[in-house]
Parts: sequence; structure tokens; C-alpha cells
Amino acid sequence: MRSAVLLFAAACGSGAVSQAAFPDAFAEAVCEVQAKCRQQAHYEEQQCEEDAKSLIAPDLDKAVKAGKAAFVPSEAQACLDGLRARGCDLYAPDVAACKRAVKGTLPPGAACSWLYECAAGTCAPDVAGSCPASCKAVSGEGGPCDPGCDDRLGMRCIDNVCSRLHTVDQKCGGDSDCAAGLYCDGFGKCAERAFLQAVCETDHMCADGLWCDRSAEGGLCRAQIATGEPCTASSAEAILNACVTGDVCKGFTFAKTGATAGTCTPTGEVGAGCVASAQVTGCGEGLVCIGGKCAEKPAGGPCTGGADCKDGVAYCDGAQCHLLKEAGETCGSDIECASRRCDPATGKCVEVDALCHEP
Repeated sequence: MRSAVLLFAAACGSGAVSQAAFPDAFAEAVCEVQAKCRQQAHYEEQQCEEDAKSLIAPDLDKAVKAGKAAFVPSEAQACLDGLRARGCDLYAPDVAACKRAVKGTLPPGAACSWLYECAAGTCAPDVAGSCPASCKAVSGEGGPCDPGCDDRLGMRCIDNVCSRLHTVDQKCGGDSDCAAGLYCDGFGKCAERAFLQAVCETDHMCADGLWCDRSAEGGLCRAQIATGEPCTASSAEAILNACVTGDVCKGFTFAKTGATAGTCTPTGEVGAGCVASAQVTGCGEGLVCIGGKCAEKPAGGPCTGGADCKDGVAYCDGAQCHLLKEAGETCGSDIECASRRCDPATGKCVEVDALCHEP
């Protein structure tokens, strides 16, 4: 399973989502935004949705039936709305409502088998695979960070105290300590994001709708470039967010001798036109440009490295792409396993989930 952190890390609606519909709706809300922001191919979005859904289903129904949790429709809908409204702010904090969409009933010390069965905090084993786990005591606002902060109430450990996200001029250790729309500046304080033509070091320092055109000499916040317009940047790294969300700068190449401009174009799916010779081919992440068209990477055939084989489907042994192996199959290294875990003691792929699940 991919990291649960990344899935909580990602349009508004009306009314409230039902318990039955929530797992699918949650997965779509997480992964649609994530795929657009990461310029991913559609099949990678589908893989993401499978992983995201497994955080909720079928545990939700089992936990509710067992009396260990209750579904909260209003918080679930706030979770979905919040995820879709986040945009591509990669350093934005978790949407806390997602952690309150299910209200746990188990007290500290009780055995738990799913992430949201505890009345406070979350249920997670100290060591992956050691399930069931137990609900732990957590601190609220102003409390000590040890044994932990109640993240379901939006608490996080900032400056050794459980706190809500900090506002302008309050202390921070990183961007994720600051409220939405702020970043952690060089003085360790939350600050407003910069305006057009302001000096910047990262995209996150610039306000929404802007990107940081950075080079070794520094950077400036510039307006994102519209679809169909020419695009260029002062470095290969800076071009990633130069175009409006959902677009890539197709045809862009950067070299010390100068940059070749591209055109802001919607991220290419299978069959879309692309520029194979450019650093930004125009294809979505997970695809390759062959013969001027975006295509899926192979699950078999020659390869020189992992990037040559289909992501999440195959691995490269240094010469050939092979399908990833399932739990119980013989392996020689982690890269051969779909779970990314090859047990050195048995030489077989093993599935080790970082979370517990209802039996």
C-alpha cells in the first residue's frame, strides 16, 4: 500500500454523503486532485483510488456494525469538499474533517483494529503488522507532544506543544505547521505568501495562481501561463508549475546554453501528441513518448532501469521488465514485489500493512 500520509496529505458539494458512498467518493476526491497536480496518467490515478479506498472500506461498515465507530455524514462531506478545494498546494495541511468523518467509541488502552475506532487520536500499531493495536492517550490544544497530539482535532506538535496550525508571525518548523495560504519563512515564522514579481525560492512562497521562476541566482513569482500560450523558465526544475493546473509545458527543454520554449498543453494521455526530444514531452507521469504519441510503458521487454517499466505493474531486473510479484512468490529484492517488501529470511514477497484492519 502507498503511504497513508500521502493520501491525507491532497469542488464543493451540497448535502451530505452517505456511509455507503463515502469510500469511493473519498478515493476520487483524493486522487483526482492528486493526479492533476502531479500531472499523472489516468492509470496511476486508478491505482491511487484503489489504495485510498482501502483506507476506508470495508473497515467502516464492519466497525460501525461492531459498535466501535459511528459515521458522521456532515464531517464526511466537509472532508470531500475540503479535499477538492485544496488545489495543488503540495504543502497544505491535512483536511482534518477527513479524520472526523468517523467517530470512534473505544477509550485509551482498548484494543482496536482500524484507524478510526478510537474516541481520540487514531489506531495504529507501533510496528507494522502487529495487530490488533491499542488506543493511546493523546493531548489536546496546549498539551504536551508526548504521548502525542490529537490529529483528529487538527492538533500537531509545534514548538513542543500540541497546537492548531499557526497563523502569521507565529513560530513554525516547516510549511506544514502554518495555516492554509501561509508558508514558514527563513526566520521560522508563518508568513503571507508573496505577490507577483516578489523574490522567491520555491513555488510555495508565491500566492495562488503564481509560480516561482527560479534559477541558481534566485527566483521571482510569476503568473501561471494559460493553455495554448508559450512557456519557458529559468531552470528545468522551475517549469513544473509554470502552466495553469492540469497543463504541462510541452516541448520545453533547458540547457546551460539556453532554453527551448514549449506550449502550455493539457497533460497528455495515451494517444496524445508529444515531443520525444524535449525534457517535457507533454505526456502524463507514468507514460512515455514513442513515435510522437504518448503510450504506456511496457510491462515486459528490454529495459535499463526502473523508469523504463510500467509504474506499479512491472520492475526492471537490469535488462528486462517483469510483472511485479505477489505475496508468497519467490523474490531476490524489494523492487520485485508489488508490496515492495521481500522477506530476506524466506526469499518471498510479503504483504506488510502499516495499518490494522477489522477481521
